[in-house]
Amino acid sequence: FASPNDTLGLRAVRAHLDPNPDGFAFIAEGGSRLGPFTAAGSILLPPGQDATVAIDRIDVAGTRATGTLAVVDGGFDGRLAVAGGGISGELLFRPVGAIQRIEAHLDARNAGYAGTTLRQGHLDLVTLLDPAGTSVEAAATGAGLRQGRLSVSRFTGSASLRGGVGDIRASISGSRGRAFDIQTVTHVTPHRYVIEAQGTLDKRALKLLSPAVVTREGEGWRLAPTRLDFAGGEAEVGGLFASGATDVTASLTRMPLAILDIGYPGLGLSGSASGTLSYRTHRGEAPTGRIDMTVRGLSRA
Repeated sequence: FASPNDTLGLRAVRAHLDPNPDGFAFIAEGGSRLGPFTAAGSILLPPGQDATVAIDRIDVAGTRATGTLAVVDGGFDGRLAVAGGGISGELLFRPVGAIQRIEAHLDARNAGYAGTTLRQGHLDLVTLLDPAGTSVEAAATGAGLRQGRLSVSRFTGSASLRGGVGDIRASISGSRGRAFDIQTVTHVTPHRYVIEAQGTLDKRALKLLSPAVVTREGEGWRLAPTRLDFAGGEAEVGGLFASGATDVTASLTRMPLAILDIGYPGLGLSGSASGTLSYRTHRGEAPTGRIDMTVRGLSRA
């Protein structure tokens, strides 16, 4: 199956069914939004009763789901227990008319995946897999999120989407290096995101002067020129971000270097920068670019 479910990101799924006296044994593998997965279990076909899928294991990103799903009108009805990789909780399946409903309640403790670690977190989610457009209602909280150099002490978020259209709201705060507190609202449509953001860094106001507009372009995303104001300084950034190419341009006007502490905690630079820069990469080629920048009052705390 090339792409059996867009919501779950399933792709290149291969399944093997082996007949037996009770029905079929099965194994499966493929890709998902969380990475490659494997699965095994049985499809039980008792005479005169509903079919049942007994899932011995679904393994993805170090986490395993097990349980039993009854095959009923409209989809599946049952529960999967989730454990492993720092994740625990349950997935509940119940059809609503002819539409499959999936409800998730998951806890994370010292979880990690693909370079991201989370000390603790909680997710509540309900999705309806409507062929006319999937709906998602979700709320998440967490503490101790790290990805690369980015460190977030606490975060909260919520999403409300219908057929790929809706809003995602998030609030993050951190205290490594300079303290920051940022709130965002992202308006989502297919192939396009409009992001509003504001907050504080080192108790100084930080705000997007106009929403950041990110649009799908081929296999990548293009950021339209976006203006950011921070502590009397201003920056404008735009460009293309793709797996095989990056093309970024930026201009700064008296931008305090303290803003770098969001991505590089503990850098502790003082001073400001004005000027322009460009940076371009293309698959298989050396990066190119140009910096024309003036830095004033540079020091490190």
